[in-house]
Amino acid sequence: MASLTMIASSQKKQNEMSVWKNPYCLVLAGCLHATLVGCNSTPGRPEKPDFSPSASAEAAVAEYDADGDGRIDQGEVAACPGLAIAFPRIDTDGDDALDAQEIAARIEHYEAASASLSTGTVMVSLNGQPLPEAAVTFEPEAFLGDSFKACSGETDYTGTAVISGHNDRFPGIFFGLYRVRVSKTVNGKEVVPERFNANTTLGHEASDDIPGLIRAIRFDLRD
Repeated sequence: MASLTMIASSQKKQNEMSVWKNPYCLVLAGCLHATLVGCNSTPGRPEKPDFSPSASAEAAVAEYDADGDGRIDQGEVAACPGLAIAFPRIDTDGDDALDAQEIAARIEHYEAASASLSTGTVMVSLNGQPLPEAAVTFEPEAFLGDSFKACSGETDYTGTAVISGHNDRFPGIFFGLYRVRVSKTVNGKEVVPERFNANTTLGHEASDDIPGLIRAIRFDLRD
């Protein structure tokens, strides 16, 4: 009986590592989700947030344009993880700065897209190992407005979480710009570095024109 127990335990560990190293089942789930959210065969669609591209863009520049030149440059954008991660896609004129017109145009893209949600499958590792039992929260950048709500999930033993909160019927992440917080406490102590939670530098852009949209979102964190 003891031998059987050891074999079962060993097999379970091998299966857990297999899921992490070869997450095709998660990719498939993400593909299916992304397809269904934009497909007319689903029983209804999630209602999009209320977009106000011009007002949001002006609010972003007002908050992050530290030198008052009417643009957000590479140094200033570091204070806004959501804009920072999307910088190359928003900076359409290639001048290494974001102006209100460019930011508004990007938000208009989210508004006009035929779909409204991207995959909510997230995989998190810390120092090369899956991070289980961690809270992962996607907070919309404040300038997007009050209709955008935070969404979250908790990682399982493979470090995988399914993000939900926008709409109970449709797990996933509304197209937009987010700062991401990853937190895990053990015996009352935070074990994830502060730069990934309280003072996060993690950003995410959810959209339909980003290569790899349907794959799981990965955060490979290091101390």
